[in-house]
Amino acid sequence: MQNIRIVACTVLIMGLIAACGDSTEDGPVSCEPTDNIISICGLVAPEDIERTPDNRWLIFGYFDEPGGLFALDPDTDKVTRLFGEGQGRIALESGWGDPACTTPPPWPQVHGLDVRERADGRWQVLVVNHADRESVEFFELAAAADGGLNATWRGCYVAPEQSNLNDVVALGDGGFLVTHMADTDIPPWRLLQGLMDIDTGHVYRWHPHDGLSVVPQSQANWPNGIALAADGKSFYLNEYFGNRMRHHQLPGGELLGESEVTQPDNVAWTEDGKLLVASHPVGLVELLASLEQANDAPSLLPFDVIEVDPATLATRVVISRNGAPMGAGTVALQHGDYIYIGSYTGDRLIKVPLN
Repeated sequence: MQNIRIVACTVLIMGLIAACGDSTEDGPVSCEPTDNIISICGLVAPEDIERTPDNRWLIFGYFDEPGGLFALDPDTDKVTRLFGEGQGRIALESGWGDPACTTPPPWPQVHGLDVRERADGRWQVLVVNHADRESVEFFELAAAADGGLNATWRGCYVAPEQSNLNDVVALGDGGFLVTHMADTDIPPWRLLQGLMDIDTGHVYRWHPHDGLSVVPQSQANWPNGIALAADGKSFYLNEYFGNRMRHHQLPGGELLGESEVTQPDNVAWTEDGKLLVASHPVGLVELLASLEQANDAPSLLPFDVIEVDPATLATRVVISRNGAPMGAGTVALQHGDYIYIGSYTGDRLIKVPLN
């Protein structure tokens, strides 16, 4: 989402928008339940959420300072810091990332993340990090003596210059797929092209032995969220300004299908095998105002949660929200009887009952 600010200022210079830089804050919003929606407050822009392989914990990070990786206990709504500000361990280990990357960032500024079980049974968290460098960080999660979780930084991969990464998924070969939205030094005319449905980025594939490559046929207009199919043989890609979700084959990238979704952000699997997509059915001026506000209160930008059938790509709206207790939903993760929703800004995540 960060380069959208650059798009905004470019459009302002071109005279297409009159109020690009205005910061619109919605003011204090209660943390008391609203319409049976529960707010979990005291956070900083929890942009993405993933469940642990045993479905016991929900993992998320802070998209802004002070950064960090966190665990949420869905039984109690208690949040525990796993890494950052003195928490967590650092223990570089071969087989976790690029051997040339040997130290963690000063603090992880977490964008997209992925949690899954490795071939050896250990739990791995991949994190797109923007602090100090553009990178994918490798963490291991393990049970703690107190019944919680411990996190250990194990390695990393530093992206090429001009990279602007968004979301990541691990592959079974020790590598990953990561979305690159647009070059950080993209010229103004290319930014305007992005608003006119012309490709700005693509999906990278990184392999421990083969290195980095662009997935064929993955060029897209501001690629955002990504999810791996259950069999690992294909992936789903959200094209934010292209207003669609795409399904691609691996390794060749062949397009298997696509579905119209308005400004789709992150995508997550439900427990029964459907996909949930956070969508922003708003104009650019509203979006920019939300991006510019501080994290001491939630944005109230309208958002939808769209369920997508992974086989047919048929869609249906399961949540449509406009107002308190939170807007600007970027991820919708189902756990039990609730859908947990995070945001790129604000002081909370929310849990919405399924019924």
